[in-house]
Amino acid sequence: MDETEPLLRLPDEILVEIFQHLDPYDPGIFAISTLNKRLHYIALPIYLSGYGIPDASAPVCQEIVLMPSRLHLLGTLQTALFIRSVKHISCSFFLNTLPHHIRRLTTFLSVLESVDEVTLVFLVGLNLDTTVPILELVTSAITKLVDVIMERQVRVLTIQDNLFLGRSSFQEREMRSRTTVKRLMSDVGRRIGRAFVRRAEAPAPAGSRKFQPSLQKFELHSALLLLPPCHSWTMAALRTFGNLTSLSIARIETPERSCAEILSSIHLPSLEYFSMNLRCKIPAAALDHFFLRHPLISILSLGADLYPLAGNHVSSKGCLPKLANLSASPSYVRFIMADKRAPVVCNVRLLINVSGGLFFRDINPPRVWYYEDSLIRDTGTRMPSPDSLRNASALELVSTGFSVEFVAFAIHCLPSFPALQSLSLAGCSFYDFDARPFFNHVKQACPEIQSVTLDGQTYDVKPDDPYA
Repeated sequence: MDETEPLLRLPDEILVEIFQHLDPYDPGIFAISTLNKRLHYIALPIYLSGYGIPDASAPVCQEIVLMPSRLHLLGTLQTALFIRSVKHISCSFFLNTLPHHIRRLTTFLSVLESVDEVTLVFLVGLNLDTTVPILELVTSAITKLVDVIMERQVRVLTIQDNLFLGRSSFQEREMRSRTTVKRLMSDVGRRIGRAFVRRAEAPAPAGSRKFQPSLQKFELHSALLLLPPCHSWTMAALRTFGNLTSLSIARIETPERSCAEILSSIHLPSLEYFSMNLRCKIPAAALDHFFLRHPLISILSLGADLYPLAGNHVSSKGCLPKLANLSASPSYVRFIMADKRAPVVCNVRLLINVSGGLFFRDINPPRVWYYEDSLIRDTGTRMPSPDSLRNASALELVSTGFSVEFVAFAIHCLPSFPALQSLSLAGCSFYDFDARPFFNHVKQACPEIQSVTLDGQTYDVKPDDPYA
């Protein structure tokens, strides 16, 4: 007699109760799920629930989150006959198993009917043992994966990695292979630079004609997508995904002058939200042309890591007629608000990185407290803050170097922003810091202030507030 026959005689309700009393991590539950279709539909959902997937058997599985230690579940998910649609799937990969697990994820997604959101995190950790062939193998697997993702009619796609291409990553000693890390990083940098100057008529990536992309939100926070063969897919996305309304580009170590090429590569007439935060320079002309191509932008965020705007001798009135919310450093706020480029802006959030070493050690006190000269790095005669800055409703100061004078510096800046409603300071915590007098200064300088955030903790500042 078959050993499973007594088990199969039990009704489903009893089987479910038995399995629920077992440890859901027990691999025996998965083994039972492979015996026949009936046990598969009963046992496998219980097994998956032990790994944080409680609704795997629902008509639409709400969320699947797989950290590197749980990627072995991709093999299990491939056998799940009851998972047809997933609302959100998130996977994090280490480099040493990246191609293998990407192929498994590709296989799993290929049998689904639909996926709403996908988040991919590539923990590359580029080191001395990383070679060009490995990167090419990884990017080739990623290209096939994103093609399958688009075929599933994904609306939101987020891709991140920790691939750093800066000089600090260069190493002088030889690798085991012929390629040194320095040569590799130099080659990667050149490839990224070339990726953004390719002609628009370049051939489309393989498989790109198989789907009609429904992507609406794309967070490009990965340098891997800028390397061959992924860059062809990325360029097609930035040019042809007509439904894309939200685009974020950040956390990518790019060649110094690549921002202009990145902006010139983006042609998304339906774009409504755009965010960019890279350590590079943006020529004013390139930024102006980008605005002219995207008049529907209503929310714009240009991060504080961007270098001050280079050259602003351009004039294009009304190129952002729908822009209502602007977050940027002072030089970009001035540029966008000038010449009536954005006539209906109602919320301005200033993003400012303050270097403790630069402003509190090397500059004398009279210059430190002067907003225009120390904070925005202007040269020449001192002038009062323009209206575009004075009307800011939010101010975010980030101390990039520890200094006990950072809070005092912020207090001296506040009178320049009488309309301020929200203030955020990061890097202000130090020994024996008393927030009470700081709140009093804030309330006196900015009567309209409603909230203050100190190192991630938000305080409501109201008239009856004991700190106010």
